Amino acid sequence: MKHLFLSLLVTVAAGVILSGCNGGGNETPAQPKIAPSELTVYGDENARTIQVTSEETWVLSADKSWVKFSPAGKSGAPEPVNVELRLETNSTGAERKAVITVKTVSGATASMNLTQKSEVSGVAKGINSASDLVAFSEAFNAGESISRFYVDGAIKVCCDINMSGVEYVPAGTKSHPFSGTFDGGGFRIAGVSQPLFGYVSGASVTRVKYGNISDVIGIDGDAEIGGIACTVRNSTFTDCTFGATLQPVKVVGVDHPRIGGICGFASSDSKITGCVNEGNVIFAGEGEVGGLIGHNEGEISECTGKGNVLAVYSSDWQYGAGWACGYNKTKKMFLSMTAGGHAGDYNKYSSDPSKAPAGMYRNAVCYPRTNAFTLDGSDNQVKVDWTLDDYYAWTEVERKVLFNGVTYHHYDCDAVPRHVRVLEIDLTSPNVDLTTAYADDIVPNPNGNGNSNNGYNKRETLSMLCTRKRNEGQAIFAGINSGFFDSNDGFGRGTHIEEGQPVFVNNKGVQDKLTNHTWGFTVFTDGTASCGKKAFSGKVQVGGTEYNYYSVNDTILRNKNTSYQVNLYTSRYKKIPHTGLTNPLAKNVGYIVAKYTGEPMKVNTGWAEAKITALYDGLSSPLSEGPYLSSADEICISTSNATLFSNARVGETVRFRCDYTIDGSITKPIYTLNSSMYQFLENGKVNSSSVSSTNVNSTNYDPVTYPVVSQDGKKVWLVEVDGRQEWYSLGLKAYEMVRIAQKLGGYNMTRFDGGGSSCMWVYDASAGKGALVNKPSDSKGERSCMNYILIRKK
Repeated sequence: MKHLFLSLLVTVAAGVILSGCNGGGNETPAQPKIAPSELTVYGDENARTIQVTSEETWVLSADKSWVKFSPAGKSGAPEPVNVELRLETNSTGAERKAVITVKTVSGATASMNLTQKSEVSGVAKGINSASDLVAFSEAFNAGESISRFYVDGAIKVCCDINMSGVEYVPAGTKSHPFSGTFDGGGFRIAGVSQPLFGYVSGASVTRVKYGNISDVIGIDGDAEIGGIACTVRNSTFTDCTFGATLQPVKVVGVDHPRIGGICGFASSDSKITGCVNEGNVIFAGEGEVGGLIGHNEGEISECTGKGNVLAVYSSDWQYGAGWACGYNKTKKMFLSMTAGGHAGDYNKYSSDPSKAPAGMYRNAVCYPRTNAFTLDGSDNQVKVDWTLDDYYAWTEVERKVLFNGVTYHHYDCDAVPRHVRVLEIDLTSPNVDLTTAYADDIVPNPNGNGNSNNGYNKRETLSMLCTRKRNEGQAIFAGINSGFFDSNDGFGRGTHIEEGQPVFVNNKGVQDKLTNHTWGFTVFTDGTASCGKKAFSGKVQVGGTEYNYYSVNDTILRNKNTSYQVNLYTSRYKKIPHTGLTNPLAKNVGYIVAKYTGEPMKVNTGWAEAKITALYDGLSSPLSEGPYLSSADEICISTSNATLFSNARVGETVRFRCDYTIDGSITKPIYTLNSSMYQFLENGKVNSSSVSSTNVNSTNYDPVTYPVVSQDGKKVWLVEVDGRQEWYSLGLKAYEMVRIAQKLGGYNMTRFDGGGSSCMWVYDASAGKGALVNKPSDSKGERSCMNYILIRKK
């Protein structure tokens, strides 16, 4: 015989035996209780609860054999006891009745009358029409059987349903919330004008698609109003979609209602997973208004916002619209969400909600406006469409003309927690001088910290450098960090051309190895700039013979190198750069010291001449120490080539030249050049071949500093963006650098060093001093970088 299993919750409490006040005998135990006293079920009912109360040991019995219990009895206790009621399916064709009795050990009893209707053959199970949905809600709210709506253990929607013109009352009330399993089957319930559920507790709701965008749920409500459910406690909603327009007209008894497409309120033990808001959630007042949840205290994960959400924002941002939630209690419970749709202020966008800001980070949750979910770049819990213009919208919070041709801008991004600072430079201005500088004017400039970069360590920071040079009389108005470098050994990764002179050139081995530094930011003497690739050629003539040289002021000078036999250095190469540190010179090479007879060697200007003033032969016998230079007009050739050294004579002329080709063909004189990394924007287009999709520039949000150049090369924007500071500034990836460059008007861009090195200094004429305008990510503050770009007034 077929059996049906009903879960029976039995709450047992008390026949309490009390002693008489005057020492008399025991009182009669309290009567047990069973509720309800009447119960009607369908012939194949499979879910029902009753309550029994007793503190004495008790047993259950029935006067009909088709009623079974498990357990049939239990020791007395005040806690609820779960009992499974087992009923045989009623296939008799007629209604049948039974009496269930609970009896205690003292003989006290209570009973309930059970009526089981007949199983009706040929009646469709589940919800198959609008009338079925209405019947389900009415039966549930009245406490009547809903067994005919069950399919495979769940109340199930079995087809698309149109509720147009049908009066419907949401299932579940405050005193009798809906519990159990409701499976929408992925079918669309359209033509709706009321939420599907009022109150839900201990329920599982899945695969519900509720409403079309033309459907308006314009109900009068109270504190919690939802598109699918108003109030959700201790329940799960999975793979549900709200597609209607939820627009409460009147809210009763509360100033700030909780309104959401999936639900108005979700408790801390609830989970909303894989749900989507495709509809509109519109409220013409202040409230906690979300496309998915109005007020969320539970877990929300893998959900998507696609609809439009509007509310009036309060001045403290505590109330307003979020494409996900109006309020989210715990950031760790807001997981793997996908932004979309629009969310904004009702007063601004009520005439056209689609014009509200696109769904992004900042408008995912109205309150708290920051720290509402994890946003640290490595564990970002919200996916946004960063191709949209809205993603790059910003508000200018500060603008300052530093002098004619140079303007400082500070932008606070609207969609993303991000601060962008820009130095806008017109190279055609006769006042502008854009140069590069080494910390302490020393090359190389080690600080011996084991490459553990954090805060100040020995060498000058940007602030220190700018302040020193202003004190020396230079009109420094702004500066940024620039090229990449090895902090411990103190060499830059690439080229450093300062005021036309090659101050630092990496040896060829490093150039060949570090191909990611092939690019450079170049300013030519004609007042134009480039972000393109650079190619170096260095030559020296000694005794009428021409030789290639391979580096300038590089650390290769510390040791003899037979692969690169000729290298140059100047007075910038210091023996003791800082206390306790040494820049040695190889002892077993030859040195040819010379003094310029005219202009020093400059890039792309032809040959420069110098007279040999001294020779040091370390090739025949090692020197005790190589010769360090003290004058800026001196230059020295370090060579392991014995023939070259033997051709040199004191008093004779040597000739030097340094040539760089930019972008494969440009050879005009260069004023400033500092090596960079990659070129993400090339001739107005995203340069996807510059860096792979797995490169950290593509995968990591980092603080960055980078130059941007206009199409005609006459305007430069130096950009610094803070990062690694959750909900203050997120940092950038390569594609975002490009979009910001394009937003500024750029045609080409490359990137400088970033991370904890990123910094920008601006002089405040009214205060008579300068300072960093950004917030470096290093825990110890501004970092000792190696080289910088400075903006001077001529």
